[in-house]
Amino acid sequence: MTRHKRRLFWFICFCLVFSSVLAVVYGLFYFHPNDLKPQITQWVQAKTGRQLKIHGDIQLSFFPWLGLKLGATELSQAPEFQTANSAPFAQIQQAKLRLKLKALWAKKIEMDTVLIQGLQLNLKRDAQGRYNWQSLADDHDSKVNDPIKPRFSWDFHGLVIEQSQLVWQDDGAKAANRLQLNDIELRVHELNFNQPIDYQLKLTTNTPRYQQWDIPFDQLALQGQLHITDGTHFKLQNTALTLHHRTQNIDIQVFLREGDLMGDHLRGQVQINSAELRPWLPANAVAALPHPADWPLKTHLAFAFEGQAGVWQSKAGVVQLGQEQLNWSKLLFDVEQQTLNVVQWQGTLFGLAMQGALQARHVLSAPQAQGSLALANFNLHTLLRQLKPFGLKSLATRDGKAFSQIHAHTDWQWQQPTLALSALTVQLDDSHLTGALQWQTTNNALAFQLNADTLNLDRYLPPDAPTQTSQPIKPAKKSEKSRLTLLQDLSINGILQAQNLTLAQLQMQRIQLAIHSEKGKISLSQDKLIDR
Repeated sequence: MTRHKRRLFWFICFCLVFSSVLAVVYGLFYFHPNDLKPQITQWVQAKTGRQLKIHGDIQLSFFPWLGLKLGATELSQAPEFQTANSAPFAQIQQAKLRLKLKALWAKKIEMDTVLIQGLQLNLKRDAQGRYNWQSLADDHDSKVNDPIKPRFSWDFHGLVIEQSQLVWQDDGAKAANRLQLNDIELRVHELNFNQPIDYQLKLTTNTPRYQQWDIPFDQLALQGQLHITDGTHFKLQNTALTLHHRTQNIDIQVFLREGDLMGDHLRGQVQINSAELRPWLPANAVAALPHPADWPLKTHLAFAFEGQAGVWQSKAGVVQLGQEQLNWSKLLFDVEQQTLNVVQWQGTLFGLAMQGALQARHVLSAPQAQGSLALANFNLHTLLRQLKPFGLKSLATRDGKAFSQIHAHTDWQWQQPTLALSALTVQLDDSHLTGALQWQTTNNALAFQLNADTLNLDRYLPPDAPTQTSQPIKPAKKSEKSRLTLLQDLSINGILQAQNLTLAQLQMQRIQLAIHSEKGKISLSQDKLIDR
């Protein structure tokens, strides 16, 4: 290269550098990024059909980071979701993001931690089942099944969302429901493409009820890993969820081994330790429970679960209430069909061992259920001693060994207001009984049809009271009376057939008795003789 050409080359380089410096200086002193607001809002309107309003200032920085600071901004709802009183789809108080200039020359995107403060997100499903974010998620220019192939390598230092709120309005349900989450804090660490992302999420809620469910916690903490496999699948891994009760110091812990959010697939386990159940129940439900006011209702719950497309399965579950325990081997719950199927369960209640199966329909609206129940051998006197705190007294019989050997099996069906037992078999000491039973809860009426082989009713009658000076009977305490109201007001009408029956020391064969009870008084009458 000749001397003249070298001088020309360096002159051109000098002019380019000088022009670049002048452009930067001009931009710093004379260019105002707020002047771009109209162009930005027009571009968003053209791409999304939504209106973007930038109320705050736009600030730029150039070296060593290319930074953007955005003030108060809001994005409107989609046109089909806009009403006179509709809140914006999203709005923020402030956002900051920065890119490292030096990394861009090496085709590398190095982004500093993104900060978003005061985010308010209003999500909604309308009566037609449409979601107000669907238009943002639609991308007609790309194939959903094609994985994302970035042209640049990514180095994302993290994401911080603070002082934020999310409102979910569901008008697509049978009754409109609203859920509000407040004080949202989300922290995401070191985001790398196609790699699991560590994150922590905290929030509170002041929504006491959503759909049919009470929400008895006011704090939620979520920590784990999020794996974005492609443009549509978001998987959770090794995630721990803690729910804190608003009035009691109770934590519910859920550990999620893996889950696909968009595919509705989750797998993990749930555990509740030493939780007082009383605050979780509605006041009318607590008042209706037949237990003393000071009786502890502490529960322990643990089970594994797996679900996909609204169908949830639980294996090896256990729930413990005080000393009582219930286990199940397999449980299936279909949210859409509102069906619950417990293939096999077993448990203990006040020392009484039992097992059975359960199938239920319309569990979230008007429950109907059926199943089977088997009671292991038990002593009624021992059971009544366990139930003494509930106001039940011991049972005195002429034969002290009566009610000492009982076990039973039955199929059952529940449809408000009727509980029906069919295919009932009972072993009562030396007697074997079969038949059916029906209880109407509205008028507290019990009807039955029982058949016995050999039955000695004298054994089960109360002992003869010794002659003694009559004394005034003290009225029952109010609490005791309320606990016995169910038995006192029970109306009984039934038929008892027996091949061999002993009553009042009379031995009868092939006899049929009509049994009637009203306000605690029992009457017996012979109906007819059995033909055979």
